[in-house]
Amino acid sequence: GYYENMAQVLVYVEKALRDAQGNGKRYVIFCHGKSTSRNGATTTRSQVRKFMRSKTATNLIIRKECIQHDSAFVAAIRPLATVST
Repeated sequence: GYYENMAQVLVYVEKALRDAQGNGKRYVIFCHGKSTSRNGATTTRSQVRKFMRSKTATNLIIRKECIQHDSAFVAAIRPLATVST
């Protein structure tokens, strides 16, 4: 149903960010569309932004370099820490 699909958005966003980080990418763009619903409704846009504010996202993105647009979110990917030997 609808709410199961919205829950999957969170899974998809996390996987995309982890994959991008693992592949050394600098940015990921999530085109989530404009919010056409009333306040408090669950949409793809609200789910993407919810994830970007979460603790899980902290190790994946650089928040101050991310860009929020009406219909998209540009996530700046945090590089993986390099281990010096």
